[in-house]
Amino acid sequence: MPEKIDVLEKSYQLFSSLNALQQKFLSKIEQLVPVITGDVWKRAQENGEVLLNYIAPEIDADLYASLATEICHLLARERGGKKEELERVSDFFNRESGHLCQDLLQEGKLSARLSAAFSPTEQELAYFVARQSLRPFLKKFVAQLPPEVGGAGWQRRYCPVCGERPNLSYLRREDGRRILICPLCGQEWLYRYLACTWCGNEDHGSISYFEVKEVPGYEVYVCKKCRGYLKTFNERKGSGHEDWLLEDVKTLPLDLIARRDGYSNFQKLVLN
Repeated sequence: MPEKIDVLEKSYQLFSSLNALQQKFLSKIEQLVPVITGDVWKRAQENGEVLLNYIAPEIDADLYASLATEICHLLARERGGKKEELERVSDFFNRESGHLCQDLLQEGKLSARLSAAFSPTEQELAYFVARQSLRPFLKKFVAQLPPEVGGAGWQRRYCPVCGERPNLSYLRREDGRRILICPLCGQEWLYRYLACTWCGNEDHGSISYFEVKEVPGYEVYVCKKCRGYLKTFNERKGSGHEDWLLEDVKTLPLDLIARRDGYSNFQKLVLN
């Protein structure tokens, strides 16, 4: 147990530093986003298509490469055993940022480019750096979207902006409605209170939640049909929260308990 606690504490320290770095770069991003009309959002909503299929943020390749390099340096300081691999990853991002920025928003193309350049172990590092370097650009993009994006008309199991699946949600204090949170771009969207975010199961008899008193305010909803789970912050029980990325890391003990009991978060890269 002490070893697990040490790993969790180091993970929180790492992601705190990473979040601070991303916030620093967020202020440097000057982004002009084309106007998203009501017709565009209506069409995307009706078709269940994410907004990035219609309109994409402008990504400054030099700024992106600079952030990727700093993230590599941060990881090298925190994870000294990966220093050589991270140097190669950093060199790649500086060399290929212009081409890479064209592929960042297309999962298949990004994976193919990284697969061609790195060994399997290095691919994981490069993929992590690629996504974390993208987050501030997407957050800036999301901040300029109209408020109806993610409203009651969407209610799908994936982000209306980028298509990512949620790791976290919260229950609003004023009405108890569930809000899902995108771990990549930060977009929030309404979802049904008792419905699995992995398989869509709405059988209330097969959905339940557990709480852990050491992690106040959180409920972990589990689906007996697909064995998926979702961490949820209940604003009526909790007394505030940090940045959602840090909340995800801070509540990793809940992931460990869910996994111990046979449940899965099917994209829990942070936990890995």
